[in-house]
Amino acid sequence: MKHDALKATLPGKIFLSTEDERVYAAVRIGLALAALWSLVMLWPLRVTLLAEEGSVPQAAAAEQSEMCTVLLFHFFPSGDGVTLLMLLAGAAMLLLMAGVLPRMAAFFVFLWQLSLMERAPLAAAGWDMVLRSFSFLVLVSPLGKCWSLLAIIGRRSSVPARVARYGLVLMRLQVLVVYWQTVVLKLANPNPYWWNGEFLPYFLLSEYSRWPGAWVAEYADALALGTWAALLAEAVVPVLLLIRRTRFYGMALGMILHGLITLAAPQIGPFMVVMAATYAAFLTGEDVRRIGQCLTALAARFSARR
Repeated sequence: MKHDALKATLPGKIFLSTEDERVYAAVRIGLALAALWSLVMLWPLRVTLLAEEGSVPQAAAAEQSEMCTVLLFHFFPSGDGVTLLMLLAGAAMLLLMAGVLPRMAAFFVFLWQLSLMERAPLAAAGWDMVLRSFSFLVLVSPLGKCWSLLAIIGRRSSVPARVARYGLVLMRLQVLVVYWQTVVLKLANPNPYWWNGEFLPYFLLSEYSRWPGAWVAEYADALALGTWAALLAEAVVPVLLLIRRTRFYGMALGMILHGLITLAAPQIGPFMVVMAATYAAFLTGEDVRRIGQCLTALAARFSARR
């Protein structure tokens, strides 16, 4: 009775209403793929950034983080230990993707992301923060049994269950915080480059740019508009995502924004993949069904042509 009364309240309707478990499955798979991509990109630098014999000894890292001495790298300090730890993290990501022991796998992925950011905070990127937050949210969400490897092998074709949507609500709010915090930090930063539109020209002249060169000066005015447009897009995307009728416009705008960033700076390409995974939290069961139908139809057409 108390549970029913709670569900009747506004917070109850927001957090305890049910959603198709396939939406959680989409987020789970997307998160695992994004985390695995980030892990693969980090692999060549694993000893330099994370091992005791690398550029930053663990004692120096511990001065910046009291948690460092109790997290995973404390038990795997050497180069070989870091390699083993990354292999274990990759295995956990594959298990999470396959839906095999998903709760345990999500816990290890979260612990890996937390340990990574505490061990090498200077090397941590924005997508690492998103992966850390979403791995925790997946851990505490009702994962369901949909789209798991065991279900596929057993050919179980049951009707998708309805599960509490509180995890999806928290994920959506987290996406809003990611974008709006970014905008606030850029505008509150003491440097004026975002305000006066000079950020993109300076960035495109840096070592991160794909095409640095004198051509940047010739398009300073257009690049200033691009700077302000990027800020506006970051502010608008979460609003569009939160409104059901405009969520696909928000996804499209977000992917265009991150796609252009990746085109200009391929080193930060994983951020596009990570944010695309977070967009799955804004889907509904009906969206998942329609996307599945479209993919099935495309696969059938491809098979027919062959």
